[in-house]
Amino acid sequence: MKTNLYKLVSFYIFIGLLAVSCQNQDEMFFDPSAEAPVIGKLSLNQEQLQYGGAVKLNVEVTDADALSHVEIRLVANQAVLYSKTLPGNNQKTLKVEEEIEVPFGRLCGEQLASLEVVATNKNVKTAEQSYEIPLERPDFAQLYVVVGETGEEIVLQRDESNPLTPYLYKATVDLPNNTNVFIYSEPEKKGMVWGFDASTNTCELASSRPVSLCDSQSTEEKVREVVFDAFSFEISPLKKEMTVNDVVFMLYKKNASDNDFVSNTLRAQNVSLTNGEEVRTELIDLNVLKFDPDFFKLEGDKLMYIGQTGNVTLYMNTMFNFVFVESAENPLTTNVSYPEVLFVNGWGIGRPELWNYNPDWDFNNAVIFRKVSEDATQTVYSQTVIVSKWVQFKFYNQKDWGGEFSCPNITFEDDNFKAVEESGKPGNYNISPSLGDDTSYKSAVAKITFIVPKSGNATRFQSTILVESDRD
Repeated sequence: MKTNLYKLVSFYIFIGLLAVSCQNQDEMFFDPSAEAPVIGKLSLNQEQLQYGGAVKLNVEVTDADALSHVEIRLVANQAVLYSKTLPGNNQKTLKVEEEIEVPFGRLCGEQLASLEVVATNKNVKTAEQSYEIPLERPDFAQLYVVVGETGEEIVLQRDESNPLTPYLYKATVDLPNNTNVFIYSEPEKKGMVWGFDASTNTCELASSRPVSLCDSQSTEEKVREVVFDAFSFEISPLKKEMTVNDVVFMLYKKNASDNDFVSNTLRAQNVSLTNGEEVRTELIDLNVLKFDPDFFKLEGDKLMYIGQTGNVTLYMNTMFNFVFVESAENPLTTNVSYPEVLFVNGWGIGRPELWNYNPDWDFNNAVIFRKVSEDATQTVYSQTVIVSKWVQFKFYNQKDWGGEFSCPNITFEDDNFKAVEESGKPGNYNISPSLGDDTSYKSAVAKITFIVPKSGNATRFQSTILVESDRD
């Protein structure tokens, strides 16, 4: 009886679904006989287009059934300079009135561009129409250097003496070295403005950082001539900065909302490094500045990279003259859990800078120790960190309270650290320095290795002091 009832209910459900399917079949299937949309004549408000300018496009797109979307693209030399998709909203007619802006940037030359309109209807039938339009560079009769400290405006005159460099501008000046300037396309700080782009070590439009002029060859420490190439955006004489593989070390903020820069630390972002290859450095004394030995090694006067190939971020701590590494191989933060990583919480420990990266017993700021090796008996974790002489910390197998590796079970294989019972809290141990008393011990950069057995709880602790500082 029950079986027959189930069959009857299933039959009615099937009939109901079939009815809904038949009712909506026009929306589920494309019509192969449908025609493509029709794109009317493209109308532009001008016959030429200038980099940094805009052109207004007017066109009407129609479809016998319903439009899905309309794409607008501006393409030059296979590069897409502008792209936008307008929804068709199942309308039969769409009037397009669009202002197309063309960015002006480095190495923009005069060329022929193609303005493309592609319409697609709900039957996935497409129509395309294109319009060729010349792209021109803005013609600057003069450019203007504005000194940041004084507001003085200096005219850069176009130098037409060499046809191979038609966009060169020059001015004779009398400025002290390290003068900060911006370059404007119009007088009185109007028009386009160029500042310094640390990622390319050249000028860039709309950059908020000034260009620092410095003639390192001048015995009188003066800048006597400024030369600016409005094609490559290169300027000279440019103050040279410390770089790694052409990426500049510069001040930074830990969070975009911060008011102040991170103290004692410079950052070089997205440095492309290849395992086994020499690292190019500029204005860096490799005898003074030490790089994390887990990722770099010195071979004579050459700095070699021994980490995983890829883009990394380097942090130069100027207090310790030491460079820390952040990468996929060695993250500052991670969503990966134990046993791939360990977490260190505490106070007076951090990287790449102590006080801005100090966990302060907050697991959100825990220091990540990466797994460096593993065999059948143990897993080895390591990290290079800064430790103050007041440091107290513990290892955890989770990013939360609990999962603590008991300090009394740790074997310390050197004399740099020890387990110390916390005052007023019997049985509560932290790891602290044992390099001397509070007056003789110095803050340090230390490579710490923590070894976790596959069975039992007898962990081992190893450390090497890489750099010491007299500061707390």
